[in-house]
Amino acid sequence: MSDERDHTTGPTDPTGETTAGTGPAAGAGSADAEAGGGAAADGGSAGAGGAGTAAGGTAPDADGPGGATPAADGPSSGSSSGSAGGSSGGSAGGSSGGSAGGSDREAGDSGDLTRRKQWPCSGPAELEVAVGGGRVRVDLVEDATEVRVEVTADRGGAPWSGGLGGLLDWIGTSMAGGPSGAAGWSGRGFDPIVGAPWERSGDPSADAVEAVTIDWSAASRRLVLRGPEEPTLGAVPLLVTVSAPAGSRPAVRTGAAGVELTGRAAWAAVRTGSGTARVGEVTGDADITTGSGGIDLGSCGGRARLRTGSGEVEVGSLGGPSRVRTGSGDIRLGELAGELEVRTGSGDVVLADAVHGDVRLNTGSGNVRVGVHSGVAAELDLSTGSGRARSELDVRQDDPATGPQLRLSGRTGSGDVLVTRAATIAS
Repeated sequence: MSDERDHTTGPTDPTGETTAGTGPAAGAGSADAEAGGGAAADGGSAGAGGAGTAAGGTAPDADGPGGATPAADGPSSGSSSGSAGGSSGGSAGGSSGGSAGGSDREAGDSGDLTRRKQWPCSGPAELEVAVGGGRVRVDLVEDATEVRVEVTADRGGAPWSGGLGGLLDWIGTSMAGGPSGAAGWSGRGFDPIVGAPWERSGDPSADAVEAVTIDWSAASRRLVLRGPEEPTLGAVPLLVTVSAPAGSRPAVRTGAAGVELTGRAAWAAVRTGSGTARVGEVTGDADITTGSGGIDLGSCGGRARLRTGSGEVEVGSLGGPSRVRTGSGDIRLGELAGELEVRTGSGDVVLADAVHGDVRLNTGSGNVRVGVHSGVAAELDLSTGSGRARSELDVRQDDPATGPQLRLSGRTGSGDVLVTRAATIAS
């Protein structure tokens, strides 16, 4: 049995919908964010992707981490029903897109609209989140038995919160793609005589929260959350919080939003145009791309593919074949036990503890420092265009019985290259 539980407080009309701060009814929305990262190697530049239209999950590229994200079947429509066995979670294995026995809308003291939903979940889930801007947080909790979602507007990050200048900027960027049938819009774009599209509620925040599509499939344990389809509402920054059992598989796309994933994920895929991506623990593959924002990854047990146009990359440990690329930004890696390729146009590269594998580190302009794990035999190939390349490792005169555990290539166009023991780097 699928049991969807929704919480509602605040004034409601006889249909169960809140009357304060409401806008257009939540309809079928499409995802609004596709971040294009694309770090340029060897001094090249990288382009930052913006908000676009994403029609499904984040599928890793062919040469990236394995494990496809959920198929992009559209959100199922759900209606509010209070009777047992109705739609919205009444039938076993059905899709829950609406409210069960009431509205999921909640009006706070300040008039802000918050939507909350929750469903029982007996194991790891597929989590697909796509929004234009704001902040996204996904908490993967050990021994959790349900999936929870909360959506509200990020007023602090709203462009109109900066006064008249920010408001005019927001209007200007929205003019070309405004919805033709909405208040404030004519065939020529925004028309101040007709009235602003947020006129009824004072700003577009409540309308944007209403327009978010939230769908849950109990049969496949799959959550799909998509931001507003209309460009004006899609520009409203949202605060999205998802809680699910540990071992779930999150796929997050944003146009201009920071992303934070806590807990243990089976695999993770993150795309953001401008915003920092912070990911805790991934036991499988990780595919993370930012256009202009840093990447912070705790650990990855499988393959990792990390790319940023302009931002720093920091990783605690890598356990599988990995690729890290930045257009401009420092790269700092902790423990490595696998193949690794690193390229940055301009930035320092630090690998604190290399245990084994083939390692290739390249920077157009910056220093390269590598710590080799104690007792590990390494084969080195170091070069620099202008700078010093040196190793502090002991040199063996006899041929080892087996080949080296670590093969290291470190190259920089302008900067120093240093290889030492791991303890020196760690300190």
